[in-house]
Parts: sequence; C-alpha cells; structure tokens
Amino acid sequence: MAEGNKPSAVTKLFDRVEGFQTREEVSMNRFNKYLAATFLSAVMFFAGAAQAMEIRQFDKMAGDDQIRYVDRLAQSVEDATKGELLARVKRFFMPKQPGEDISGMGRFEVNLSLARIADLEAVEKNPKARRLEVEDVMYVTLETSGIALPKSFRPVASNFQPKLPLSKKAMSKEEAGKALAEARAWAARTVDAPHAFRSNSGSVFSGFPDSQKAIAFFTALMAIGMAANNAGASSSSDSSGLYNDPHASDPWWQKSGYASYHDAVKAACIGAHPGSGRSYCN
Repeated sequence: MAEGNKPSAVTKLFDRVEGFQTREEVSMNRFNKYLAATFLSAVMFFAGAAQAMEIRQFDKMAGDDQIRYVDRLAQSVEDATKGELLARVKRFFMPKQPGEDISGMGRFEVNLSLARIADLEAVEKNPKARRLEVEDVMYVTLETSGIALPKSFRPVASNFQPKLPLSKKAMSKEEAGKALAEARAWAARTVDAPHAFRSNSGSVFSGFPDSQKAIAFFTALMAIGMAANNAGASSSSDSSGLYNDPHASDPWWQKSGYASYHDAVKAACIGAHPGSGRSYCN
C-alpha cells in the first residue's frame, strides 16, 4: 500500500469490527498493568449499562473494547434468531464482499455516526434528552436492512466490562462530523469478487433515504424516550414521598406506552408523517 493510502486508526478499527476479529488474546500482563488503575472508574462508568450503552459512553472506550462490545451485541442477535433468519443475520455480519456497495456492518458504522450527531444536537437543545444507545443503532440497522427481529428482542451485551482505560474526553460535534466522513469512506471502499446484501422481506423498514432523515429518525427516538422521562417524573412527584411506582423499573419504551421496543422504533420512523404512509425510514 502506498504511503499516502495508509488507513487511519479509525478505519483500521472498522475493518476489525466488521470481521468480528476480536482481541481476546490480549495478554494477562497487559491486562494486569491497567487493572488497578481502571477498575473503579470502569465499574462506576458501566453501572447500569448491562442492558444498554449510550453512544457517548461507547466513544470513551478503547478500540479493542468497542470491538468486543459490538461482538457481544452481534452474538445476542444470532442467539435470538434461527433458521433462514439466522442465515441472513450471519450474512449481515460478514465482511464486505467484492462487488457489494455496502456491507451490513458498513451500514451500522454509518448509522452509528449519524446517531452520534443526532444525539449531540438534541442534547444541545435539551440537556435532559434520553441519550441514544449503541443498541438503538444495531437494532435499527438490522431492521432497515430487511431483517425482521422478534418484537420482544433488543440487542444486549450482557455482563460486559471494558479491559482498557477509558478516555475522559467526550467527542465533539466537529469530531463526530469527521467520524461520519471516515465511516462513509470506509463503508464505500472497494474490496477485491461475489454477492449483494439485499432483502427487505418481513420488515416495516426499507432503509434511510438520506442522512437528514436518519438524523431526524434518531432525534424522534430520543423524543419518545423523553416522554418516558416526563411520565416518570410526574408519577414520582407525590409530596408525601410515599408513592411507589410499580412501573418504575419498566424499560423506557413501555413507560412511553409502547408494548415493545420494536413498536417504539416503528413510531419514531413514522413520527414525522403520521397517517400519511410516509416515513423517515423509507
């Protein structure tokens, strides 16, 4: 490879994520070197993150840990499917093939970058907005790629803990824009012959038509989460302090009135054009 065409650190990371090339072989000596310094901060950072991880948290992890996290999410998807659907899921997670415009993980990386921008823009306007999670992006990317997941399912990286130190710096909007450009370039790269990832059968989604609609969708999903936060705040405002909300531990989409996470995502897709048949997602 010519010197001027060397891949950046970000694109190297993308290549390793797409192929599920995890780094479980990191030596125990290296792990022990960081363990004492990072254990407490990692435990605090990931408290409550067993079910989902905000994108801003994900961005603070080292590349190796990001790969491991995405691996766990992907494995949970495979574990929740079977038969022909499982075959399509496995196909989705394959590395990009010759002649293919974009791979499944290429779509995931671009959508993650778009969701990051939507998240940062929404929080600028409302600091209390529900933060978008990596699980949101994985689920929506699979659905918009024509993979209809079980309605009761949401990707999960159970019992995940990072092995390497966490960054203290949050990603800025400018950095998020650069990350989007890199993700797009990586997803559109040419690889050396053949299949094409297609099939929308069984899904209510058909993919984001453009970046603005993708950002609008993720913003709508955050707004649905805010409805849950507002409902929780009002139900816990009893002046006596004795009120115990029996639904306090319910997931945010149920607090917002949706039977499943799938229903909340679908509502966000059609949120801009209720009753018109138009959608952010097609």
